[in-house]
Amino acid sequence: MRKLTPLLASLAGLACSAAHPPATAAAPPAAASRRPFTAEPAGSPSGTPEDQDGDGRPDTWVTRGPDGVPSRLAYDLDRDGTPDVVLVLEGGALVREELAYPVGGVPPTWIVFEQGELVRKERDTDGDGRPDLWERHAHGVLERVEVDTDRDGTPDRTERAGAAQADQK
Repeated sequence: MRKLTPLLASLAGLACSAAHPPATAAAPPAAASRRPFTAEPAGSPSGTPEDQDGDGRPDTWVTRGPDGVPSRLAYDLDRDGTPDVVLVLEGGALVREELAYPVGGVPPTWIVFEQGELVRKERDTDGDGRPDLWERHAHGVLERVEVDTDRDGTPDRTERAGAAQADQK
């Protein structure tokens, strides 16, 4: 986890530096940034392949919109030919980060940003392809964690940040 966090921060920085800032004020995120969790977020590699590590095999795929600005950056961290991390950009702003497969002990995780701020993380901690843990953030600060303990797809326990007690359904 210690190595993964700086790597993801670097990738997000790369994504933001690769995009040209829009000439006008940023619009609110489009509906695509609010899409629900899916079991296969990264899918097959798409976009223009690049070999960032010089081993002769693609490890990065860049998809650009009609304006030439990157809209999707996919990275293969474990060199198996399948993207492990996908960054989705809208208007040059990072709106979603997808850790598609378990990497370094971190379960599949979908991180959603709105107007540049972290608002939600969804995790599949039991590997069934559905989220079972949701972190809700406001102004970049964790407010509450919701947990699905009975695997029905809806949270049945809410833990407020800093609170010692949990609310039960």
